[in-house]
Amino acid sequence: MGTPILRPLMQPKDKSCLYTFSKKNSNEHSKPTYYCTFFQSISQFFDNKQKAKYNELSRKSEVTSREDWMKLLEENDLGRSNMNKLIMNYLVTEGFKEAAEKFQQESGVIPSVDLHSLDDRIRIRDAIMTGRVQEATALINQLHPELLDNDRYLYFHLQQLHLIELIRNNKIEEALAFCTKPFKTGTESVALLAFEDPLNSPFGDLLAPSHRQKVASEVNAAILKMEHQETTAPKISTLLKLILWAQEKLNKKNVKYPKMIDLATSTIDDSK
Repeated sequence: MGTPILRPLMQPKDKSCLYTFSKKNSNEHSKPTYYCTFFQSISQFFDNKQKAKYNELSRKSEVTSREDWMKLLEENDLGRSNMNKLIMNYLVTEGFKEAAEKFQQESGVIPSVDLHSLDDRIRIRDAIMTGRVQEATALINQLHPELLDNDRYLYFHLQQLHLIELIRNNKIEEALAFCTKPFKTGTESVALLAFEDPLNSPFGDLLAPSHRQKVASEVNAAILKMEHQETTAPKISTLLKLILWAQEKLNKKNVKYPKMIDLATSTIDDSK
């Protein structure tokens, strides 16, 4: 998993620089900023000062124009400090140590934890993302010996992923032997053995990098919980859930507004 790219976002009014992050080089709008302002604009519909306008929109079923909606986004100034804290929270929670160090130098934001404490989580994540599941399991047991004993669901996912990695590397005999051990590995992962080309089988998604990422995220969250961290997931994840919740509330009220139809690209529906 690559380190996010830090890049400056120029603010139109004062031309000051706000850093944001991306998994790839692009010129797209800053998603953390956009998600925050988008949610604040939705929230404005529920503010007491907006009730009259909201009720009128509901009764008349008028459509709020995209231009008006974008104006609402621009009027919500979150402040650079809040945005920087949100970005640092993402980098620390996800274990992007180098990016967090650089971001601290550039923005002056102090991380909530000692960045050296990320090293163990980074090693475990990297082991999972490169298919070295048994090594990752050993590192977890060294860091928190009781974690996998108490969280059998997580242990099951690690064992399942190990079987998947054996199949990925065409180590069929080892995979068959592993299946005979006294624990369950899941019918879908075992079913991969029945296909000559597992990647193109109905269960091929288990061999995709996204499945490694899913398990790595589960392990990361479990470690954070063990270490009594304030959050086990980036705050931006909660923000995305709030956007979906708020849009659902507006939909139930039959309020017409430019809906965000793709969270990954922060795309707003242009249809009238």
